[in-house]
Amino acid sequence: MLPVNSSLSLLVLAALLALGALPAPPEVQAQILRLDRVSIEPTVGVAFPTGDFGNVDPACPSGSSGCDYPTQIGAETGWRWNLRLHYALTSHWGVVGGFGETKLDCSPVFCAVGDKPGTRALSLGVRRIAFPLGKMDIWVEGGGAWEEVSIVRTRDAAGKEISTLVRYPWTPGVYGGIGAELPITGRERLLFTPGFRFRYVPADPPEAHSDLESVTATYAILELGFRVTFGRG
Repeated sequence: MLPVNSSLSLLVLAALLALGALPAPPEVQAQILRLDRVSIEPTVGVAFPTGDFGNVDPACPSGSSGCDYPTQIGAETGWRWNLRLHYALTSHWGVVGGFGETKLDCSPVFCAVGDKPGTRALSLGVRRIAFPLGKMDIWVEGGGAWEEVSIVRTRDAAGKEISTLVRYPWTPGVYGGIGAELPITGRERLLFTPGFRFRYVPADPPEAHSDLESVTATYAILELGFRVTFGRG
C-alpha cells in the first residue's frame, strides 16, 4: 500500500493533468499577461481543527478519551493569516496563489512548549465568480496545497513524558472555499472579502519520529480580508 501522502500526490497529479487537458475558453486563450489584472489579498481568520488534528491522539482507538503513547496533539481553536496573489483571466475566472500559516492553541494539559501546533502552506487554485448577490459577488475556489504540519508530542518511544514540537514533512493536500467580494470603492479597486475555507492534508511522520502515526490535518477557517486590485479584471 502506498503511503498516505504518496496516494494523494497521485490524485492531485491526475486532477492537474485532467484540468490541463480541458480546452480554455477563447477569451482566456486571448489573454496576454497584464499587470492591471493582478491583485493581492491579505486575510486573517479563526481556524477550527477537525479530524485527527482536533483529537487528543491520532493513535488512539476510535472513541477513546486519550492514550499515553505515542503522542497527544490536544489542538484547539486558533487563528490563521494568509496572503494571496490573484491574476484575473476573465471577469469570472482567476488563478490564485498564496502562502499562509495556522497557529492552533494547545491545552496546557498536553503542551508545555512555546511553539504551537499548526501548519504552514503554499497553495495554488482557481477562483470562479459564481453569481451576484445584491452588491456582492459570490465566489467559489479550490485547488492544491503543499503544507507542513506541526504537532506536539508528549511521550517519547520509551513512554517518558516530554513536550516537544514535531514538524511533519511538507506534503500535498487540497482545499476549497466559498465567500463574497463586496466593493468598498466605486471603481472596485478595493473589495471586502469574507470567506469560509476547508483544508485537508494527510501527513506521514518524519524519520526522527517514525514511531508516530500518520495524521490527517483537516481544519476549517472563517476569515476576513481585503483584495486590492490594480485594475478591474
